[in-house]
Amino acid sequence: MNQLSPTYAFATALFKAEEARGITPPMLKDALQKSTIDDAITAIKGSSIGLYLDKNSVKTFDEANRFLQTYLDDCLDRMLKFRSPAEMRRIASLYMEKFDVFNIKIALRRLCVEEDAPFIFTGNIHKEGLLGELSAARSVEDIQSLLQRCNLFAYAGIVDQLVDMDSRMEAKAQRELQETYYSQLRKHLSRMDDSGVLEKSLGIMIDITNLKMVTRSVLSETSARIEYFIPGGDLFSPERLAAISTLKPPEMVSQLEHTRYANMLRDIVKDFEAQKDVRAIERISDAYQNRFLRELLSPKVFSPAMVLLLLTTKEWEIRSVRLVLKSVSDSLPISDVANYLEM
Repeated sequence: MNQLSPTYAFATALFKAEEARGITPPMLKDALQKSTIDDAITAIKGSSIGLYLDKNSVKTFDEANRFLQTYLDDCLDRMLKFRSPAEMRRIASLYMEKFDVFNIKIALRRLCVEEDAPFIFTGNIHKEGLLGELSAARSVEDIQSLLQRCNLFAYAGIVDQLVDMDSRMEAKAQRELQETYYSQLRKHLSRMDDSGVLEKSLGIMIDITNLKMVTRSVLSETSARIEYFIPGGDLFSPERLAAISTLKPPEMVSQLEHTRYANMLRDIVKDFEAQKDVRAIERISDAYQNRFLRELLSPKVFSPAMVLLLLTTKEWEIRSVRLVLKSVSDSLPISDVANYLEM
């Protein structure tokens, strides 16, 4: 990496300025105390995401939810439009395929059951203007053809292998899509400058994705099969994860006591025991992932790692703002939400 590169110097200044305009827990907690969506957005207007919602004159939660889905694409376009290093653009494009994978899973699900599950209005398929066509897909062939037109060939190959579409084949395809996404991302990150920190970041993301599955299994007292877990995590093999999924909650926490994830799991178990709400798994693990990745990536400047930090931080911001605005819209007690807004 050429640290004197003008493109990296410009990108570093731009990304650090954007980082300074990030949302903060005090902003979110202030917004949480408001009685209307309009007032809540005013409370976070000092952040980039708050300003984006304000400029789009958002007044209802449904409007906010739609614009929150388009915010990440808009932010990337703004940050990478001028003089951005090719490696950063490549990371952004690859990372955003996670939303394509989500939408492909929804399309496959719709072929199996009459269920109008919603798509996400972000990612490459959405950017190409083809999400409506994906929504209208009535066969595996329709989906495969669309993915080829979007240059999502690795995922098109998985869909092409589906013959008799049923719930078993759908589940198998979903696992393969997810595994292919992480495999593709790792392959390219390993070739870039600062590959060590980029690969470690990806390993943490895979660990947390797998630990979410483990925790659901433990709390619901059902074991998870080894093939459900994504290989390539930073600390855990699929074999170890499958073994942990058979334990009781205290045993699971004890097994992971000396890992970076111990406090995360303790918080999840404690919250679940108090509330009996499995949504705690997502909210708490997302907050911890954001913290881990910020600690790892934020010191990196003149580096493609800056765009990975931007993407993961913005995702956390989007989820947090959505949670706050939904709480305000539904007039939920502040105490039900405030604990999930720590960074």
